[in-house]
Amino acid sequence: MTEKIISRRDFLILTSALLTTSVTGFSSARDRASPNIRKIEVNGLVFDVTMAGPEEGRPILLLHGFPQSAQSWSAVSEVLVRQGFRTIAPDQRGYSKGARPTDVSAYTFKAFMSDALGIADALNLSRFDLSGFGMGAALSWMIAAAQPDRVRSLMALRFPHPAAFAKAVREDPEQQQEWQKIENKMNINTLASVEARAAAQLENDAAPFRRFLLDSGLPAAITEKYVKRLQEPGALAGALSWHQAISLDEFASVPVVTVPTLFVWSEGPALTARTAKATANYVNAEYEERFLQDVGHFFLETAPQEIAPLLLDHLNMTK
Repeated sequence: MTEKIISRRDFLILTSALLTTSVTGFSSARDRASPNIRKIEVNGLVFDVTMAGPEEGRPILLLHGFPQSAQSWSAVSEVLVRQGFRTIAPDQRGYSKGARPTDVSAYTFKAFMSDALGIADALNLSRFDLSGFGMGAALSWMIAAAQPDRVRSLMALRFPHPAAFAKAVREDPEQQQEWQKIENKMNINTLASVEARAAAQLENDAAPFRRFLLDSGLPAAITEKYVKRLQEPGALAGALSWHQAISLDEFASVPVVTVPTLFVWSEGPALTARTAKATANYVNAEYEERFLQDVGHFFLETAPQEIAPLLLDHLNMTK
């Protein structure tokens, strides 16, 4: 296991090397990078899936977290596509307009896994690289553990291995406190239903929800985009149902991952350094841990220029 703290100097060198191209080469890459959105039906639901890059490119499945969307990956995807990769980023269950079941029992990690793998099947992806952020990372750990023959490599962002998380929430007072703060802010312990929680967050033109995102470090302009989208009927209730789906027993049972893995984390809500470092105990393969300084929780949005080089470096080492 390798742990590195990326410096500003390293970031500038990596970014310069990755993004410097000739004018002709840039134009060609830009054309290939133009994303398109396909509607893919899986499990009786219709998912909006944003894809970019050449059809023959090495595929990377990108899974967003809360309260994001496929567009959260846009800046990172552009860099990956310029290097010849093909990116596939779905709006997941609860987020796609055609995939918002009203029954909370439809939101389980088993169902989320089936959705992601079903999208891969629909695109004839027998093998793919996998990356996720936040809850999307929790799901990515599960998929990689369950389907090592299909997942070439894993890049988990911000969320540790689910078993490491479950153990810490049960046994580490600091991690318990951090997770409790999130649950309190989202009315998990005061309102019984996700519909009631969503309604509470959307009161006064979504003022509580907006404050929660801003306090978590999400830039104001992006906060407004997410708030507007999740004010659509049923959207925030669907997104909050992912938290409802969390079971510490289920998380604790997730096996050790046996594919090459990159884990990137940062300081911010819901995660302690001890929990992040414990993740190394749940990977039995090439493993690299990266800690990013001064980027906050939502580093897909705040620091894509730091994330993209790390993903590319990992991908290039796992051909």
